[in-house]
Amino acid sequence: MAKQTFTAGQTLTATQMNDLQSNDFNLTVSTKTAAYTFVVGDRGTRVVLNDTTGRTFTIDNSIFSAGDTIQVHNINTGVLTIAAGAGVTLNGADVLTVAQYQGGTIFFTSASSAIFFPTAKTVSAGGLVFISNTAFTTATSVSLPANTFTSTYTNYRVIFTVTASTTTGNITGRVRTSGSDNTSSRYFQMSPGMTIAGGGAASNQVNEAASSFTLGTQGSSTLPVSNIVLDFLRPNVNAFQKTAVGSQVFFDPGNYIGRAVNLIFDNNGAALQIDSFSFISSAASSMTGNVRVYGYADS
Repeated sequence: MAKQTFTAGQTLTATQMNDLQSNDFNLTVSTKTAAYTFVVGDRGTRVVLNDTTGRTFTIDNSIFSAGDTIQVHNINTGVLTIAAGAGVTLNGADVLTVAQYQGGTIFFTSASSAIFFPTAKTVSAGGLVFISNTAFTTATSVSLPANTFTSTYTNYRVIFTVTASTTTGNITGRVRTSGSDNTSSRYFQMSPGMTIAGGGAASNQVNEAASSFTLGTQGSSTLPVSNIVLDFLRPNVNAFQKTAVGSQVFFDPGNYIGRAVNLIFDNNGAALQIDSFSFISSAASSMTGNVRVYGYADS
Protein backbone atom coordinates (compact mmCIF):
# COMPACT_ATOMS: atom_id res chain seq x y z
CA MET A 1 0.00 0.00 0.00
CA ALA A 2 1.12 3.58 -0.53
CA LYS A 3 2.71 5.41 2.38
CA GLN A 4 0.14 7.30 4.46
CA THR A 5 0.58 10.59 6.30
CA PHE A 6 -1.03 11.26 9.69
CA THR A 7 -1.19 14.46 11.69
CA ALA A 8 -0.69 15.04 15.41
CA GLY A 9 -3.82 14.27 17.43
CA GLN A 10 -5.55 12.49 14.56
CA THR A 11 -7.76 9.55 15.50
CA LEU A 12 -7.04 6.48 13.38
CA THR A 13 -10.04 4.65 12.09
CA ALA A 14 -10.45 0.88 12.20
CA THR A 15 -10.07 0.81 8.41
CA GLN A 16 -6.75 2.66 8.55
CA MET A 17 -5.41 0.37 11.28
CA ASN A 18 -6.52 -2.72 9.38
CA ASP A 19 -4.85 -1.42 6.22
CA LEU A 20 -1.60 -0.83 8.06
CA GLN A 21 -1.67 -4.25 9.67
CA SER A 22 -2.60 -5.94 6.40
CA ASN A 23 0.41 -4.42 4.66
CA ASP A 24 2.71 -5.93 7.31
CA PHE A 25 1.54 -9.41 6.38
CA ASN A 26 0.43 -9.03 2.76
CA LEU A 27 2.38 -6.51 0.69
CA THR A 28 0.68 -4.61 -2.06
CA VAL A 29 1.80 -6.14 -5.38
CA SER A 30 1.97 -4.49 -8.81
CA THR A 31 2.77 -6.65 -11.84
CA LYS A 32 4.67 -5.32 -14.86
CA THR A 33 4.95 -6.80 -18.35
CA ALA A 34 7.35 -4.24 -19.84
CA ALA A 35 10.30 -2.08 -18.85
CA TYR A 36 9.45 0.06 -15.84
CA THR A 37 10.77 3.04 -13.89
CA PHE A 38 10.02 2.99 -10.17
CA VAL A 39 7.74 5.71 -8.75
CA VAL A 40 7.40 6.99 -5.21
CA GLY A 41 4.22 4.93 -4.72
CA ASP A 42 6.28 1.74 -4.99
CA ARG A 43 7.78 2.30 -1.52
CA GLY A 44 6.92 -0.54 0.83
CA THR A 45 5.39 -2.63 -1.97
CA ARG A 46 6.41 -5.54 -4.18
CA VAL A 47 6.93 -4.94 -7.92
CA VAL A 48 6.78 -8.10 -10.04
CA LEU A 49 7.95 -8.83 -13.59
CA ASN A 50 5.83 -11.25 -15.62
CA ASP A 51 7.27 -11.43 -19.14
CA THR A 52 9.07 -13.91 -21.37
CA THR A 53 11.31 -11.10 -22.64
CA GLY A 54 14.10 -9.66 -20.52
CA ARG A 55 13.13 -6.30 -19.00
CA THR A 56 14.77 -3.55 -16.95
CA PHE A 57 13.41 -1.84 -13.85
CA THR A 58 15.12 1.54 -13.45
CA ILE A 59 15.75 3.65 -10.35
CA ASP A 60 15.61 7.39 -11.05
CA ASN A 61 17.33 10.07 -8.99
CA SER A 62 15.63 12.05 -6.20
CA ILE A 63 12.48 9.90 -6.13
CA PHE A 64 13.10 8.03 -2.88
CA SER A 65 14.53 8.87 0.53
CA ALA A 66 16.94 7.15 2.89
CA GLY A 67 15.27 4.15 4.51
CA ASP A 68 12.78 3.49 1.71
CA THR A 69 12.58 -0.10 0.44
CA ILE A 70 11.07 -1.83 -2.58
CA GLN A 71 10.80 -5.57 -3.01
CA VAL A 72 11.04 -7.08 -6.49
CA HIS A 73 10.65 -10.55 -7.91
CA ASN A 74 10.36 -12.29 -11.25
CA ILE A 75 7.73 -14.92 -12.09
CA ASN A 76 8.49 -15.55 -15.78
CA THR A 77 11.39 -16.57 -18.02
CA GLY A 78 12.45 -13.07 -19.09
CA VAL A 79 15.41 -11.92 -17.00
CA LEU A 80 14.79 -8.86 -14.80
CA THR A 81 17.64 -6.33 -14.60
CA ILE A 82 17.76 -3.69 -11.85
CA ALA A 83 19.40 -0.55 -13.27
CA ALA A 84 20.48 2.82 -11.93
CA GLY A 85 19.23 5.88 -13.78
CA ALA A 86 21.25 9.04 -14.34
CA GLY A 87 22.80 10.31 -11.13
CA VAL A 88 21.96 7.17 -9.14
CA THR A 89 24.52 4.85 -7.55
CA LEU A 90 23.44 1.25 -7.09
CA ASN A 91 25.76 -0.55 -4.69
CA GLY A 92 26.37 -3.75 -2.84
CA ALA A 93 25.30 -6.44 -5.30
CA ASP A 94 27.50 -8.65 -7.45
CA VAL A 95 24.41 -9.62 -9.46
CA LEU A 96 21.81 -7.06 -10.55
CA THR A 97 19.76 -9.56 -12.53
CA VAL A 98 16.81 -11.55 -11.24
CA ALA A 99 16.04 -14.91 -12.84
CA GLN A 100 12.65 -16.63 -12.79
CA TYR A 101 11.28 -17.24 -9.26
CA GLN A 102 14.01 -15.12 -7.69
CA GLY A 103 13.78 -11.69 -6.13
CA GLY A 104 15.42 -9.10 -3.94
CA THR A 105 15.11 -5.90 -1.93
CA ILE A 106 16.17 -2.41 -2.97
CA PHE A 107 17.19 -0.37 0.08
CA PHE A 108 17.76 3.37 -0.33
CA THR A 109 20.56 4.99 1.62
CA SER A 110 19.81 8.42 0.14
CA ALA A 111 17.83 10.01 -2.67
CA SER A 112 20.58 9.06 -5.12
CA SER A 113 22.01 5.87 -3.67
CA ALA A 114 20.61 2.40 -3.12
CA ILE A 115 21.72 -1.14 -2.36
CA PHE A 116 20.20 -4.18 -4.05
CA PHE A 117 20.07 -7.30 -1.87
CA PRO A 118 19.27 -10.37 -4.03
CA THR A 119 17.44 -13.13 -2.18
CA ALA A 120 19.05 -15.84 -4.29
CA LYS A 121 21.70 -16.37 -6.90
CA THR A 122 22.01 -19.56 -8.93
CA VAL A 123 25.66 -20.31 -9.64
CA SER A 124 26.89 -23.58 -11.07
CA ALA A 125 30.07 -25.28 -9.90
CA GLY A 126 31.88 -23.79 -12.90
CA GLY A 127 31.02 -20.22 -11.97
CA LEU A 128 28.30 -19.88 -14.62
CA VAL A 129 25.18 -17.94 -13.66
CA PHE A 130 22.03 -19.03 -15.48
CA ILE A 131 20.27 -16.16 -17.26
CA SER A 132 17.64 -17.57 -19.61
CA ASN A 133 16.39 -20.58 -21.58
CA THR A 134 14.30 -19.92 -24.69
CA ALA A 135 12.61 -22.65 -26.73
CA PHE A 136 11.96 -22.27 -30.46
CA THR A 137 9.93 -24.33 -32.95
CA THR A 138 10.38 -24.57 -36.75
CA ALA A 139 12.29 -21.29 -36.71
CA THR A 140 14.12 -19.71 -39.62
CA SER A 141 16.28 -17.71 -37.22
CA VAL A 142 16.58 -17.28 -33.48
CA SER A 143 17.71 -13.96 -31.99
CA LEU A 144 18.57 -13.39 -28.36
CA PRO A 145 16.61 -10.47 -26.86
CA ALA A 146 18.13 -7.01 -27.04
CA ASN A 147 20.40 -6.28 -24.05
CA THR A 148 21.09 -9.97 -23.36
CA PHE A 149 24.75 -8.99 -22.97
CA THR A 150 25.08 -6.18 -20.43
CA SER A 151 27.76 -4.87 -18.11
CA THR A 152 26.50 -7.24 -15.40
CA TYR A 153 28.96 -9.88 -16.63
CA THR A 154 32.20 -9.46 -18.52
CA ASN A 155 31.85 -12.71 -20.49
CA TYR A 156 28.89 -14.86 -21.53
CA ARG A 157 28.26 -18.44 -22.67
CA VAL A 158 25.47 -19.35 -25.10
CA ILE A 159 24.44 -22.96 -25.81
CA PHE A 160 22.32 -23.36 -28.94
CA THR A 161 20.72 -26.79 -29.39
CA VAL A 162 18.76 -28.02 -32.41
CA THR A 163 16.71 -31.07 -31.44
CA ALA A 164 14.93 -31.48 -34.79
CA SER A 165 15.01 -30.01 -38.29
CA THR A 166 13.03 -30.72 -41.43
CA THR A 167 15.80 -30.19 -43.97
CA THR A 168 19.56 -30.06 -44.17
CA GLY A 169 21.32 -26.70 -44.08
CA ASN A 170 23.96 -24.52 -42.47
CA ILE A 171 23.66 -22.51 -39.27
CA THR A 172 25.28 -19.10 -39.37
CA GLY A 173 25.48 -16.33 -36.77
CA ARG A 174 25.54 -12.55 -36.59
CA VAL A 175 26.20 -10.07 -33.82
CA ARG A 176 23.40 -7.69 -32.90
CA THR A 177 23.22 -4.17 -31.52
CA SER A 178 20.00 -2.44 -30.42
CA GLY A 179 17.81 -5.20 -31.83
CA SER A 180 19.37 -5.39 -35.31
CA ASP A 181 21.76 -7.84 -36.97
CA ASN A 182 25.03 -6.42 -38.20
CA THR A 183 25.22 -7.57 -41.84
CA SER A 184 28.48 -5.86 -42.79
CA SER A 185 31.23 -8.05 -44.24
CA ARG A 186 33.44 -7.91 -41.15
CA TYR A 187 33.18 -11.50 -39.86
CA PHE A 188 36.43 -13.49 -39.61
CA GLN A 189 36.94 -17.07 -38.44
CA MET A 190 39.21 -20.08 -38.49
CA SER A 191 37.69 -23.51 -37.85
CA PRO A 192 40.04 -26.51 -37.70
CA GLY A 193 38.21 -29.78 -37.07
CA MET A 194 37.98 -33.54 -37.54
CA THR A 195 35.23 -35.45 -39.35
CA ILE A 196 34.11 -39.03 -38.79
CA ALA A 197 32.82 -39.40 -42.33
CA GLY A 198 35.55 -40.06 -44.90
CA GLY A 199 37.90 -41.89 -42.57
CA GLY A 200 38.47 -39.24 -39.95
CA ALA A 201 40.14 -36.71 -42.20
CA ALA A 202 41.03 -33.35 -40.72
CA SER A 203 39.21 -30.32 -42.10
CA ASN A 204 39.89 -26.62 -41.93
CA GLN A 205 37.63 -23.73 -42.75
CA VAL A 206 38.70 -20.09 -43.00
CA ASN A 207 36.32 -17.22 -43.65
CA GLU A 208 37.63 -13.73 -44.31
CA ALA A 209 35.41 -10.65 -44.44
CA ALA A 210 32.20 -12.68 -44.59
CA SER A 211 28.77 -11.28 -43.73
CA SER A 212 28.21 -13.86 -40.97
CA PHE A 213 29.94 -16.60 -39.01
CA THR A 214 29.56 -20.19 -40.21
CA LEU A 215 28.83 -22.10 -37.01
CA GLY A 216 27.66 -25.58 -37.92
CA THR A 217 25.20 -27.72 -39.82
CA GLN A 218 21.66 -28.85 -39.23
CA GLY A 219 20.71 -32.25 -40.59
CA SER A 220 17.32 -33.71 -41.32
CA SER A 221 15.10 -34.89 -38.49
CA THR A 222 16.77 -38.33 -38.72
CA LEU A 223 20.21 -36.98 -37.78
CA PRO A 224 21.47 -36.46 -34.20
CA VAL A 225 21.12 -33.33 -32.15
CA SER A 226 23.25 -30.32 -33.11
CA ASN A 227 24.91 -28.33 -30.31
CA ILE A 228 26.68 -25.01 -30.73
CA VAL A 229 28.59 -23.61 -27.75
CA LEU A 230 29.88 -20.05 -27.92
CA ASP A 231 31.80 -17.98 -25.40
CA PHE A 232 31.29 -14.25 -25.93
CA LEU A 233 34.34 -12.39 -24.67
CA ARG A 234 33.67 -8.85 -23.44
CA PRO A 235 30.80 -8.29 -25.92
CA ASN A 236 29.41 -5.23 -24.11
CA VAL A 237 32.75 -3.48 -23.65
CA ASN A 238 33.06 -0.53 -26.01
CA ALA A 239 36.79 0.04 -25.53
CA PHE A 240 38.19 -2.34 -28.16
CA GLN A 241 38.15 -2.06 -31.92
CA LYS A 242 37.89 -5.82 -32.37
CA THR A 243 35.57 -8.01 -30.35
CA ALA A 244 36.27 -11.76 -30.09
CA VAL A 245 33.01 -13.64 -29.74
CA GLY A 246 33.70 -17.34 -30.03
CA SER A 247 35.45 -20.38 -28.66
CA GLN A 248 34.14 -23.90 -29.21
CA VAL A 249 31.51 -25.47 -31.44
CA PHE A 250 30.33 -29.09 -31.31
CA PHE A 251 27.67 -30.12 -33.78
CA ASP A 252 26.09 -33.13 -35.52
CA PRO A 253 27.86 -35.81 -33.47
CA GLY A 254 26.80 -38.37 -36.10
CA ASN A 255 28.94 -36.63 -38.72
CA TYR A 256 31.54 -34.66 -36.77
CA ILE A 257 33.60 -35.21 -33.66
CA GLY A 258 33.74 -31.46 -33.28
CA ARG A 259 35.86 -28.46 -34.03
CA ALA A 260 37.38 -25.48 -32.31
CA VAL A 261 36.36 -22.13 -33.76
CA ASN A 262 38.02 -18.75 -33.41
CA LEU A 263 35.58 -15.96 -34.25
CA ILE A 264 36.27 -12.24 -34.47
CA PHE A 265 34.03 -9.43 -35.57
CA ASP A 266 36.13 -6.49 -36.76
CA ASN A 267 34.14 -3.26 -36.85
CA ASN A 268 36.59 -1.70 -39.29
CA GLY A 269 38.58 0.16 -36.65
CA ALA A 270 35.60 1.52 -34.72
CA ALA A 271 34.57 0.54 -31.19
CA LEU A 272 31.38 -1.48 -30.87
CA GLN A 273 29.14 -2.82 -28.13
CA ILE A 274 27.41 -6.13 -28.86
CA ASP A 275 24.26 -6.77 -26.84
CA SER A 276 22.79 -9.82 -28.59
CA PHE A 277 23.32 -12.51 -31.21
CA SER A 278 21.34 -14.30 -33.96
CA PHE A 279 21.45 -17.91 -35.14
CA ILE A 280 20.24 -18.22 -38.73
CA SER A 281 19.14 -21.31 -40.68
CA SER A 282 19.79 -21.58 -44.41
CA ALA A 283 16.76 -23.89 -44.62
CA ALA A 284 13.48 -22.01 -44.13
CA SER A 285 11.54 -22.69 -40.90
CA SER A 286 13.35 -25.87 -40.00
CA MET A 287 14.95 -25.54 -36.57
CA THR A 288 13.39 -26.73 -33.31
CA GLY A 289 15.28 -26.60 -30.04
CA ASN A 290 16.37 -24.16 -27.34
CA VAL A 291 19.02 -21.58 -26.55
CA ARG A 292 20.45 -21.11 -23.05
CA VAL A 293 22.40 -18.07 -21.86
CA TYR A 294 24.83 -17.96 -18.92
CA GLY A 295 27.03 -15.25 -17.44
CA TYR A 296 30.54 -15.95 -16.20
CA ALA A 297 30.86 -14.86 -12.58
CA ASP A 298 33.85 -12.57 -12.18
CA SER A 299 34.60 -13.85 -8.68
